[in-house]
Amino acid sequence: MVPDSPSNSQSNGHSNSLGQQIDTLAAMSNLTPGQLLLWLGQKLNPETPLYNMVFSFTIQGKIDPVHFQRAFQALIAHSDILRLTITESDGIPHQTVAPTLNYSLPIIDFSTDTAPTQASQTWMQQRSTCLLNLQDCLFDAALLKLSSDRFIWYLNQHHLITDNWSVSLLYRRLQEYYGQSLTGTLATAADLPAYLDYAESQQQPAAWQAITHWQQKREHTPPSVPLYGQNGQTTDIATARTERTYFELGPERSEALRALAKTPEARTLSIHQSQFNLFLTLVFAYLYRVSGSHELAIAAPAHNRPTPILKETPGIFMELFPLQVDIEPGETFTTLLGKVARESMAFLRYAQSDISHHGISRDVNVVLSYINVTFPDFHGMPVKTDWIHSGYGDSQHHLRLEVQDFDATGSFTLQFDFNSDLIADTQRQWATEHFCNLLDAWLEDAHQEIEGVDILAAEERALLFGSGSAAKSHHPDLMSLLPRGTDRGFSTSGANGQGATQQRPDPEQKRGEGMKMV
Repeated sequence: MVPDSPSNSQSNGHSNSLGQQIDTLAAMSNLTPGQLLLWLGQKLNPETPLYNMVFSFTIQGKIDPVHFQRAFQALIAHSDILRLTITESDGIPHQTVAPTLNYSLPIIDFSTDTAPTQASQTWMQQRSTCLLNLQDCLFDAALLKLSSDRFIWYLNQHHLITDNWSVSLLYRRLQEYYGQSLTGTLATAADLPAYLDYAESQQQPAAWQAITHWQQKREHTPPSVPLYGQNGQTTDIATARTERTYFELGPERSEALRALAKTPEARTLSIHQSQFNLFLTLVFAYLYRVSGSHELAIAAPAHNRPTPILKETPGIFMELFPLQVDIEPGETFTTLLGKVARESMAFLRYAQSDISHHGISRDVNVVLSYINVTFPDFHGMPVKTDWIHSGYGDSQHHLRLEVQDFDATGSFTLQFDFNSDLIADTQRQWATEHFCNLLDAWLEDAHQEIEGVDILAAEERALLFGSGSAAKSHHPDLMSLLPRGTDRGFSTSGANGQGATQQRPDPEQKRGEGMKMV
């Protein structure tokens, strides 16, 4: 019998039951508990590409397709996750690794197209929604030719075998194998550490102190954040359709954030932990202002690679754990950062492998992913990295915010993935301005009260107060500005009922500051 999924559970009590059922299932399966949660989600949504993790790497330089194919075949041979499949026996999933897998990497030539960049982007977006057969192959890849000196490596992996860190490991190893193929030394290529060795070694009791911590955290999880006035009735209509909006912070704001992370008030164990705390504080402040809720909970991934060998092992290690704060009257950015820092330290202490199912409640509907992986040049050739959004995600996650600088440009990119059934197009555009206005206010004065910051978008202010109005919003939450009777759910869907994805700009276009809407 398949246990209830987190999205189907109706209370924290059911979440506890889910944790027990996952433990029972894990005792009969060689999937990790984290994998089992993903397997259950896919099992309950068999026709939806919920967990496609799709990346494209645009390489500015001449690629030899034959050597690239050989390098990719070597990557498959030396990485067990690319030969991994999942089958079921009496409803229990098991993962096995094939000794060999011959994969004919497609070479797709767009160079003769009148608009090769646009044609390749259309192809990749359509391809990103293809379902991956768990029993056959958990990845899909291709090499796209845009011109004689411009290529794209397209890679789609099921989340069951990968996370962002794992993608970076495969990328780095592929460019290493490509260089070896060019020099005729590919036969000496080294294996990557085996993920299945890790998965099977995890079949042991977890630390009870950590489990107890997350169980207590779950029992005190506040209600879901009512984004822009959502309520129980509006959230019931949520499907898995999501839409992504990109916001480039730009080098100036990004550098200001990095400088803030080094101040005594923000500095912690590492620069990445400090920056994570800053974005976590911003998300809590944003949620408070757009919902009016004082008690807030979000989820964030723990990367769970504490040892040198695990840092070199491809596979899925990431798990989501909750963080909670209570925003009090008169809360400032500085005081909220202090609360976040304490919560973040507890997160680091107790976020251990394979126990997240004991801590996450279905009431947690917002996720923050601070991603600290980067992708270097490919065999000396510049690369532009894009995380392609398939247009789908877990229906209980009404907002997922990913923060990344994949190409080490010095400018953070924010990826807002809103549930398409709950947040309308216009509201999604305004949301990035709300978030950025809070950030600018913090950089200007960290000691000002959060509820006093004017966060209205320019177009939003004109609609509320009339064009040319200088009126400012000093309301604790935006919903208090809406007249009675206003539809606060902002429910919408695309013209064809499908969630869409707002694509990133053409790689050849200038990447400036601000929102990218195309």
